Amino acid sequence: MSPPGSAFGALAGRAEPEAQPFGRHKLNAVCVKPHLPQGGAASGPAKPDLRRPLVGGTFGGTVGGTVGGIAGETADGIAGEFAGIDMGAPLLPLSDRRNRVMWLNNDRVFYAGLLGPVSLRTMGGWLVYASLGAPLRIALEDSTAGIGAADAPWQTAQLAVVPPWVPHRVACDERLICSITIEPETVDAAALPAWLRQHAGPVPASHPDALPMLQRVRAAHAWLRCHGQQVDWQTGCFDQALFGHMLAPRRVDPRIAQVLQGMRDDPARLTSAQDCAARVGLSFSRFLHLFKAEVGTPFRSLRTWKRARSLLHHVTRDASLVHVALDTGYPDSTHFSHSIRQVYGLKPRELFAGSRQLTVLGDSPAARAAARAEAWR
Repeated sequence: MSPPGSAFGALAGRAEPEAQPFGRHKLNAVCVKPHLPQGGAASGPAKPDLRRPLVGGTFGGTVGGTVGGIAGETADGIAGEFAGIDMGAPLLPLSDRRNRVMWLNNDRVFYAGLLGPVSLRTMGGWLVYASLGAPLRIALEDSTAGIGAADAPWQTAQLAVVPPWVPHRVACDERLICSITIEPETVDAAALPAWLRQHAGPVPASHPDALPMLQRVRAAHAWLRCHGQQVDWQTGCFDQALFGHMLAPRRVDPRIAQVLQGMRDDPARLTSAQDCAARVGLSFSRFLHLFKAEVGTPFRSLRTWKRARSLLHHVTRDASLVHVALDTGYPDSTHFSHSIRQVYGLKPRELFAGSRQLTVLGDSPAARAAARAEAWR
């Protein structure tokens, strides 16, 4: 999305800065291709093949860091890097606890773990649910028909999509379920793969991209479980492996991008919309209007989502929930519990209990902020 500067008029006698692709910062992210023996499953220690760096441009010359939507040279063959994994049968029974793995950075989440009890959940990112065995069942709110997610009929699928902020329920006969989360500010929604942007709910099995996507998800799960701790995946590599190409980045006004970057890197920081507006030289009302127009979500809603999402960096901590609440930016445990339950449909205690055997992978400024909070405690 690249609105012209005239879309919002002039500010203080000067034109609005041209929108830039969010995430195209200077970076030196190395895409690592796992070494898989020909014709067989991965075995032995990983022998990463260091590809040439994916080097992006600068984003407005104002914001730094490794973020989503890596631009520049693509790494050929990444989409087929799991070809050596046998897709006919899982490497382990799905009930094996070693299958529980989560990889995340500021831009994406790959989760293969326990689903927990069926409940209403509302998340701020694009969600892709994929079956790792038995089909899943999903029920989405239909606002146009006036049907809430709690009353919506169940639909069966192997692959399903939930757009941002759509309340839904999900269930599966397997205890293990897989989901991918895409942060909406990092991608151009109009340029997402057709199967992703055109379906809310089950993706028809007859869709030509449904089976390849499901196979890539299952292969990524097997590979992360075996080799995820030995290499450093970046967003571009993730997109290549899961979607077959890097997802097009969203174009965002540089002033809003500056605010977004701070929100993404340290979601626990107590920064108000008034503070953000002053920092980028906008009036409060103008900032709120521009933020929603550029990001597609109100400032407060996105901040709430980022804070709840940051809990994922803490779920394997051996700490009291009161400390976790404070470390993730909540004023008290009551606000913490209410917000987490609204997003994930589960109490924080249930999330932590279900994550005891979860392997957490990935690195990001938000993850390092969580590590500092834990070390300080």
